[in-house]
Amino acid sequence: MFLAQKKLIGLKLDAPAYVEGGMSLANSDLFFRADNLKYTPAIAEYARKYATGDLAKYASVMGKRDLTIAFSLDLAWGGAVATAPEWDSLLQSCGFTKTAYTTTGIGWALGSINVARPLTLWIVEMNEASTAQMLIKGAGMCGSVKFSMAKVGDPIKMDFEFKGVFGGIVDATGSSLLSHGTFVASSPDAVLASTVTAMGYALDMEKIEINIGNKVELITDPARAAGIRGGIIVSREPKLTADPYLDSIANKDFLTKWTGNTTGAFSMTVGTHLTLSAPAQQIIKAYDGGARNELTTNALDFNLTRTSDSVDAEFEILQGSKT
Repeated sequence: MFLAQKKLIGLKLDAPAYVEGGMSLANSDLFFRADNLKYTPAIAEYARKYATGDLAKYASVMGKRDLTIAFSLDLAWGGAVATAPEWDSLLQSCGFTKTAYTTTGIGWALGSINVARPLTLWIVEMNEASTAQMLIKGAGMCGSVKFSMAKVGDPIKMDFEFKGVFGGIVDATGSSLLSHGTFVASSPDAVLASTVTAMGYALDMEKIEINIGNKVELITDPARAAGIRGGIIVSREPKLTADPYLDSIANKDFLTKWTGNTTGAFSMTVGTHLTLSAPAQQIIKAYDGGARNELTTNALDFNLTRTSDSVDAEFEILQGSKT
């Protein structure tokens, strides 16, 4: 029997792109701490039903093979400002560009360069005695990510979904068993003593969600065994939602900003090492009255937008500082 709690998931950036990077004991450090793992293989079916004088159909021909993998991570820093965290490669395959600021920090900014920075993802199912494994293989995978907080005091959760090539399912035993090695030791920070601002106003919200909104399409290729080369990010619609308490127009005039097509910056600190930021956000929905703890809230929806013709980084994560 395979135990749900004993799953493993590992990754390796394709190098070059769309050439599968295999997992082995030699790179077992590429396994990372995830939860809510789900995988969905799909094989296209060419149905055959001919005019044969009856209602029966012939066996189908199975075609292109793709795989969707979804999972969650807690947003934890790398343990040192210049050390990449375990989600580093995942963000790069979600359209983020990584910049190292020597010894002071690392930044990951949305852009239009890493739209085809795929990775290999393997999920390992393990039996109760840890003596047998099943490997679910995905390759050429690109994805999208959503950052969210369910309530104040929780860490930020990162929900990923990747699409790419279904590379098959194989058994592993004995010397071919995969091991997770040593995981990154850092723990996620609770969102406490956090500075959260939007368009110049402090946000006293309970929930927040930043959805990068990547659209991933599959590149077909008849030369490949699966009929697919891999995924590619073709567009994105980054959005932010939050539920601060309702305040007076005199204190927080979101109405004028909404009707005036105004944009403004967003910033949120997480612990003492991470900052989430957007240079320009625009209100697309506000004053949709709700309640929290029997106090009226002002549900806000924002588009994250570019700041100029030459800058397309609508969102950034910074670990440490740039200087």
